[in-house]
Amino acid sequence: MNDTMQAAPSVGADEVQQFGYSQKLKRSISSFESFALAFSIVSIITGITTTYGFTLATSGPRGIWMWLLAGAGQFLVVLIFAQLSTHIPLSGSSYQWGSRLANPKIGWGFGWLSFSFFTVGVASVGYSFTTQAFSPLFGLELSNSGITAVTIALIAVWVLVCIASTQLVAGINVAAVTAEIAGVIGITVALLAAVVIFGGDGSVSNLFSKGEIPSSGYYDYNGPFMLSILLAAFTLTGFEAAANVSEETEEAERSVPWALVRAIGMSIVLGMLFLIALTVAIPDVPSISESAAPVATILHEQFGSFVEKVFLVLVCISIFAVGMLCMISSSRILFAMSRDRRFPGHQLFSRVSSRTQTPIPATLAIFVCAAGLMLIVGSSPETLANLFTATAILPALIYASVMVLFLLTKSKLPARSRYFDLGRWATPIAAVAFVWLLFELSALLLPSIFWTSVKIVGIFLAIGAAIFVGNLLFNRESLEHEPGALALDSEAPAEEVSL
Repeated sequence: MNDTMQAAPSVGADEVQQFGYSQKLKRSISSFESFALAFSIVSIITGITTTYGFTLATSGPRGIWMWLLAGAGQFLVVLIFAQLSTHIPLSGSSYQWGSRLANPKIGWGFGWLSFSFFTVGVASVGYSFTTQAFSPLFGLELSNSGITAVTIALIAVWVLVCIASTQLVAGINVAAVTAEIAGVIGITVALLAAVVIFGGDGSVSNLFSKGEIPSSGYYDYNGPFMLSILLAAFTLTGFEAAANVSEETEEAERSVPWALVRAIGMSIVLGMLFLIALTVAIPDVPSISESAAPVATILHEQFGSFVEKVFLVLVCISIFAVGMLCMISSSRILFAMSRDRRFPGHQLFSRVSSRTQTPIPATLAIFVCAAGLMLIVGSSPETLANLFTATAILPALIYASVMVLFLLTKSKLPARSRYFDLGRWATPIAAVAFVWLLFELSALLLPSIFWTSVKIVGIFLAIGAAIFVGNLLFNRESLEHEPGALALDSEAPAEEVSL
């Protein structure tokens, strides 16, 4: 680590100048909208709808209890992210933290991992929208090419919204969060009442059933029960998106850390209750375990097609918001790295529209990357399904790296924060969180069922390594200066983009 790095300065709401930048992005996200952003991108409806079937097929219904362990571990991770976000409230979150607390080269690695995570997330969430919500809602039997076309069209819509206005994104997201919270609570209560009070099909004993999974080796290390870690590992991630738009958040050093904590805390509680209700309401474990869309099937069996359709509408709304937020978060990481001249094409991707105050070229670049990914793997549902696991592995790598960064460089942060401070508990929390993340990574990297996803992650790491080497050969200056040191030179009016 670079011991010559200066401690991060304390900042006010709009004092990004202290970090070497001028305020070019519009500050329009309120405290509640920051919470809504973090809660929405976690999206328990999206995550559970997407991975509940995998849990039933590989671990059986009792696999849902891994949610509690994973939730506790992720909550510790969020506490450290909150601590860092209150001291360095800049676009790019972990990219900025690594660059300023360690050195620009390490920060670049953080930035590439985050860029890869959210960009893959745009494609995988778009695929989930098409196959798990849109197609079932309208009874469509889409071919592989049809799925690809619909998904790319959806990604294009996300681009238009993100380019138009950050406030528009926040407004749509607040509506989606309101619908998701009300929907999850309503469905949870209705399912439990249908089975427990009115004696509908289902059983409390489902909560402890292995289903069709053999008993032999069920609890072995990385055995069937451990595979269910994907349920929470895929769902309880992405919360750092709220930190990625810190420069667009009002009083970011106050709003963002508490947005992270409240969002993940509510997601853990509501998600566990939702999982319990779904599992209790399973009318027949073997048949539901074989369903391509088990959550929708459970609702259809309990309440009929109308409630199933209402739920699918809710899923469409929730997944739309998740993909939109992945898009905006990925574009802000690309913008932040380009502003420091550390990404190929930085002259273009660092530009901000003078009209919309959004980074239009960076947003369009995410469309090209995500659409290209869909064209490459869209004809192979098996390969694309593995992207979901990749979007669980990538954030786990990011979070583990952030824990190490915090433990080694926490002395460079101001001693106290007026808005969020863990005090003497910060070090043990980071240490326990790191141990949890090592366990999570072992459960996602070692089982052979996940090896294709591991290879996908490896490809992204290799691409990042090649770009990094290119920077060392042709753009070394950018990796030898403090973040922000070159940014002001790049902010001439000629680099602005007007619509």
